[in-house]
Amino acid sequence: MMNLNLCNSQCYANTLGTLDRNFCIIRKLRQSTNPVFLVKSDHKYYAMKVYCENQKNSHKYFLNESRFKSLSHKNIIRYVKAEENGKLSFDRQKKICSYIVMELVEYGDFARLIRLTSLFQDEVLLRTYFHQLLAGIEYLHSNGISHLNLKPENLLLGFDFQLKIADFSHAFKNNDSTIFISKSKNYRAPEIRAENCKDPQAADIYSLGIILFLFKTECFPYLEDTPIGEYNLQELLYHSPKEFWAAYKEISKQNIEFDEDFKELFLSMVRYDPVTRATLQEIKDSRWYNGPTYSNENLTKQMASLLKNSFHAFS
Repeated sequence: MMNLNLCNSQCYANTLGTLDRNFCIIRKLRQSTNPVFLVKSDHKYYAMKVYCENQKNSHKYFLNESRFKSLSHKNIIRYVKAEENGKLSFDRQKKICSYIVMELVEYGDFARLIRLTSLFQDEVLLRTYFHQLLAGIEYLHSNGISHLNLKPENLLLGFDFQLKIADFSHAFKNNDSTIFISKSKNYRAPEIRAENCKDPQAADIYSLGIILFLFKTECFPYLEDTPIGEYNLQELLYHSPKEFWAAYKEISKQNIEFDEDFKELFLSMVRYDPVTRATLQEIKDSRWYNGPTYSNENLTKQMASLLKNSFHAFS
């Protein structure tokens, strides 16, 4: 396993920032609307997500995400602390921000992993991580929680090579009055885009189907509302699956074979009508899902070999 090389790091509190007496900011890990920082506390390192757009009132996505800090599953990111309107100093400015501190992962997100490696040319590895993803979603759904913003950027790879579902800013809990509408094009279910979602768990299933396809091909099955050449792949997928596969093969020019078991599973997860989509149990009963997977020991060997010399933590 690669070393983070953080054991000799200094806490540059005077130049980068401080949280409180328990945490100090080391550096920024991800630049986004809600940036993520590397932080240190008692010789341990964590990731911290910061919400600073509205300093008078806590950010609505912070308030939503912080509700889920008690989640406990090996395929769900572990939250350490959530602080509303805390004092924060970084980038030479003092701010009142809300923040969430969570476990640190070594290898970043799956979007980056796919860009930097040939991760899922090995279908057994693909199926192994799909099992982990499904296990995390099954835990959420069994607790009345729907993620509603599933995409590779929100799937992280931990020190133990376990997939971790992260970013619950859009998550829905049974009996909530509001569903946050995801802006993540190409992953969201059609009813989410239409703002007419009546079954958030079925919307998660749809996103899982898109992720499965992307993991296998490194491409989307379609671009939302965007015809490619003479084909509207999105419409073909919903209404003419046989024509979809032929058109996709012609457009993508990829040398990828889709066996019938994979096709059947994928199509069952991305049906336009959420009532007819596969359930988690139906996915687990499918032939493709029940193909070979790696044991934890073999997974560690495979991933250590794959990532060696080709991927560096936080680089």
